[in-house]
Amino acid sequence: MANIANNFHACYGGPSKDCEKETTAMTTLNISLPDPMKAFIEAQVQSGAYASASDYVRALVREAQKRQAQEELEAKLLAALDSNDFAEMTPAMFERIRERIRQRQHGSATP
Repeated sequence: MANIANNFHACYGGPSKDCEKETTAMTTLNISLPDPMKAFIEAQVQSGAYASASDYVRALVREAQKRQAQEELEAKLLAALDSNDFAEMTPAMFERIRERIRQRQHGSATP
């Protein structure tokens, strides 16, 4: 097994648009991979798609986080449908929702 030291020192760019948002402290994580997986990651970096192995791993983690959030949202929506507890949405309700979104986007959200 190849041992890859993933140094999460800084955001190195790459295909991720979320990269600019990464302002949390970085740490180091060592992972063990079979040689073919290591070669695959190195090929991704060599292709120019990612700046480093760390950038590639961060992109994979972000994708997994998005997928999990999507699955959780879908589960909540299905649970709401199964509850048969429906309320009619009025134009005024939609406008309140839009206003809350606008407030959150401008950093002045109120509960």
